Amino acid sequence: MANKAESDNVATYAAVLASVGLVGIFAGIWFYKAGRGDAAPPPPSYLELSLPTVHIQGYGVRADISIKADGEDGEWLKQNREALDSLLQKTLVSVDPEEIRTTEGLQNLQTNMTKFANSSLRSDKVRGVYLTNLLLQSE
Repeated sequence: MANKAESDNVATYAAVLASVGLVGIFAGIWFYKAGRGDAAPPPPSYLELSLPTVHIQGYGVRADISIKADGEDGEWLKQNREALDSLLQKTLVSVDPEEIRTTEGLQNLQTNMTKFANSSLRSDKVRGVYLTNLLLQSE
């Protein structure tokens, strides 16, 4: 009988040890995943600008612009607000008013504004420049 009691105790100890091991493995996996930072990246940051009306080639052109950057670059956008405003005004003055009357022309303008802002500020933080409102009026 002593043999049967000893084997029951060994089986019980083995079952408890296996259960503790499984709980430890699952806890380790959970802590690993929680520590890896699977959190979603912060949403993009935007800076809204209203450019004053400029006069080019017989047209008055006014634009509202939204500048997109990564979420962690929101403060950078705020710090460079004046520089971005000035740079994008220069880009708007150099545009052909007839060209921006087309969808392709508007897309090219937005792309050029993005490239010009990044190159002038020696950065790659401007992810996009979007014309949210454009007024083009012949004089």
